[in-house]
Amino acid sequence: MKKFLLLASAALMMVACAPQNGLSVKGQLTSDNPDELNGPVYLHCRGGQSDTTEMVNGEFLFEVELAEPTDFYLMVGAERLPLFLEHAKYTITGNVGDLRNAKIEGGDTQRLLNRMKEISEEIKSAYNLDSLAKAFNSTQDQEERDRIYAVFQKVKDDVEARKQELIEQNKATHFAFQEFSSSYIYMEFEEAKARFQYYAEHPKFKNLSKIEKIKEQLDLLENVQVGKQAPDFTMNDPQGNPITLSDIYKNNKVTMIDFWAGWCGPCRQFNPTLVNIYKEFHARGFEILGVSLDSDHAKWTDAIKTDNLTWPQVSELKQWNTSVAKTYAVRYIPQNLFVDENGVIIARVLSEEEIVNFLNEKLQ
Repeated sequence: MKKFLLLASAALMMVACAPQNGLSVKGQLTSDNPDELNGPVYLHCRGGQSDTTEMVNGEFLFEVELAEPTDFYLMVGAERLPLFLEHAKYTITGNVGDLRNAKIEGGDTQRLLNRMKEISEEIKSAYNLDSLAKAFNSTQDQEERDRIYAVFQKVKDDVEARKQELIEQNKATHFAFQEFSSSYIYMEFEEAKARFQYYAEHPKFKNLSKIEKIKEQLDLLENVQVGKQAPDFTMNDPQGNPITLSDIYKNNKVTMIDFWAGWCGPCRQFNPTLVNIYKEFHARGFEILGVSLDSDHAKWTDAIKTDNLTWPQVSELKQWNTSVAKTYAVRYIPQNLFVDENGVIIARVLSEEEIVNFLNEKLQ
């Protein structure tokens, strides 16, 4: 049977996917509908590369060159299959209509990803999660919903614990490094720095493109840790008036910088709680400066009005290109940071309960 080969052009590749090491991805897919077994197949590198080949009677073959191991996903029609590619031979078998559950063979990292998926499914099955999800959606009894939700949380915690166990057992692998590179921003800073040092010095990882990017972020994070002077900034409010951070914190005992956006669901869900916190503590010396990562002025101001946000608000309307977000190493929202009347950082990334306890302590 004729096989179509693809040799990706170096000139079309992004830096993260520039040619160096070869690999192949062979597909053998099935379907009850013969028409689904012929047509284009796409292989996308998250660093930017997009390769295409043709599937004939369920078979296809990619031959790709990479600078370093990285994430990809395979697309057939509307179906997507994530996979991790390194210098190895890969075989993908499964049904076109259920591509996400296709079997991927090849590569040490993919083997560990497969094992993690198996562990997750084992835990979910042990808790009979599918039945619990149906019960959760069908009941209006809040006590029962709370009980089921607690089981969901237990499953999540068990899966995370097993993942961390697998990571520690395979620390010097791309599986562990990938997990670190996607989660270090949520870690305690000293732990993130120590783990980064391990990978930055390890010959297997030290020359990866992600190392320099992570270093840049950690350098920024180091400048906004507790005890550091908060970088000052001036941005415009909705009416175009400049507001400076230092002008706010010097007149208050505690000032919270609230990174949010009108398009951010979790931010909007938290806003009513934040309004109540503001009402409780504002008269005691608590202020908030909202820094929005919006891009549309009307939507930003509508969110402020709808959520009844009465504290000062500023934005450059540049979403993730907001200069202050970069300075403060903001990679997700909502996110917060607290400074005292001198602009010294006294807390960061607090939950709702932690905010209330923290303010009760500081504003006695």
